[in-house]
Amino acid sequence: MPTPETELQPLAQRAPEELESVLRSPAQRIVLLLGVVVLAALLMTAHVTDLNTAMRNPQPWARVFAHQFLLWSLWGIAGILLVRFARGLRARWSSWLVFLAIEIPLSIGVATAFAETYDRAAEWIYVEAAPRPFPRPRPEFGRPPPGDVLPDDPMPGGALVPPSPGSPAAASRRGFPVRLRFNLAIYWIVIGIGAGVDSFLRAGDRERLAARLNLERSKLESELAVAQLSALRDQLHPHFFFNSLHTVAGLIREKRDAEALKVLAALGDLLRTTLDQRGTQEVSLREELRVTERYLDIERIRFGSRLDVAIDVDPALLEARVPGLLLQPIVENAVRYGIEPRTAGGAIRVTARREGVDLRLEVRDDGPGYPAWMLGGEPPPTAREHRSLGLANDRERLRLLYGEHHEFVLANAPSGGAVVSIRLPEKRGA
Repeated sequence: MPTPETELQPLAQRAPEELESVLRSPAQRIVLLLGVVVLAALLMTAHVTDLNTAMRNPQPWARVFAHQFLLWSLWGIAGILLVRFARGLRARWSSWLVFLAIEIPLSIGVATAFAETYDRAAEWIYVEAAPRPFPRPRPEFGRPPPGDVLPDDPMPGGALVPPSPGSPAAASRRGFPVRLRFNLAIYWIVIGIGAGVDSFLRAGDRERLAARLNLERSKLESELAVAQLSALRDQLHPHFFFNSLHTVAGLIREKRDAEALKVLAALGDLLRTTLDQRGTQEVSLREELRVTERYLDIERIRFGSRLDVAIDVDPALLEARVPGLLLQPIVENAVRYGIEPRTAGGAIRVTARREGVDLRLEVRDDGPGYPAWMLGGEPPPTAREHRSLGLANDRERLRLLYGEHHEFVLANAPSGGAVVSIRLPEKRGA
């Protein structure tokens, strides 16, 4: 059952992608910018309205909003230009000193212009309040000093004390230094947001470029692996068929022509089968065993009763995928170096079983076993390097196909004889 944390993960993964999509679309950027302008205008309208009310100079809400919307719209337009200008500066000069030497005076100039624009717009938009008394607090005790008249005290003729003039425009001009600092802060906030958006988009570009490069590298590695596998397989073909033709030549020298013809027929069938597999790195275990059986048919003609072969494979594993020409070189090594040197011959056993989620293949013989140099005990003698050709190719092909998810082990059985044990992932064909 999914937990709230797991349900939030896809949302957390999609959010940056959706935000990047919005920021890269000109139409959506305009809509986003307009939304920010409207939100800022609404917030500032509420603030200014409360301030005017506190100063006993209320203004119509629509006029205050029009004033703020005008100012924030100008900031939206100017922000686009200022961010582009700052981006160009950073692209042209990498020095922060040059950047700040240009941006600081510019920020002061822009902030001054916006503060002045605020005051001029206030004169055009705000309603001028009618003169009215502005009461001053009474002293807690006693009468006011001589010459000082309270607003409630009538002047000669019964008139109230007139207030000092204080229109919205005049009040606005008195707040000019505050607005200058406010617009200066807005300037650098806009530059900072622009830099953040640029960094965010560049990070997305870098991620996509890295992903594309990784994909291309994976493709190249895959193509290289296929080329290497093909080269190794092509190396096995002449090696195998040379040995088979050598068998035919030996039979002819021994005047065993009928058997030589059977070997050639079996060799032709084997050649046709392996050529059909050309370009395919993996085949079914059934096909691989068939190729191995064709090879053993040839060797049985040579050795007769001296060669005893047993194949023990679970039928449920016959459709598992294995590298083509995987078992044949191993069986060939067992025949040539475990059976052929012995007058009495010997036995070879091929097994396949499931081991967890993997497939375990083994080829055993009861010969003298592997010499130390083949088990890694010492360097191979030059004259005997050909003995490990098929095994070395098998090892390399398994590495290219399965990476670390395989085993290829040469060992000598405690009871005598050589053992090749292979573990690889069990895969099924389509």
